Parts: sequence; C-alpha cells; structure tokens
Amino acid sequence: MSDNIRLAPVISINVPELGHIFAEAFLDDLLRLFTFKHGPDLALSITNNQARFQVAYNNPSNRFLKIIDESTREIVGFIQWTMIEN
Repeated sequence: MSDNIRLAPVISINVPELGHIFAEAFLDDLLRLFTFKHGPDLALSITNNQARFQVAYNNPSNRFLKIIDESTREIVGFIQWTMIEN
C-alpha cells in the first residue's frame, strides 16, 4: 500500500464495496472459524454485509468515511460512526 492515502466521504456507489471489504477482513478470524466451521461462505457474507451497510448508509444517524490508496484509487478501509442524540 502506498504512503499516499486520504480520507473521503463514502458515496452510495461505494456501499457494495464496503460489504466486500468487511467480509474479507474477517475471513480468517478465529472466532468466526470456530463459530462457523464450514461457513458462512464468502459470497453469502458479502451479500449480507452489502445489504446491512446499505441500510446503515441510508440511516441519517450514520456517517461513513473511506480510506483511499491514491496510487491505486482503491478503497482500503472505512469507518462508520453512529450519531446518538440524547
């Protein structure tokens, strides 16, 4: 990864990629492997995460930022905040 990264707001066309990034990030997670010995498979995880992040993105209480590797223009990470009003 390049040293040249930047933060930017997530836009709607980025949401499916967030689901993919999240699924890939936990693919080899020990707790996940212990809990789901033979799955859920990657494709199912991606689909479920994409739907979950689309709902979260449409919620006005949530804010998303993406981290972009400027050398490849690839999203290499993201963060989600949920704003809670008292």
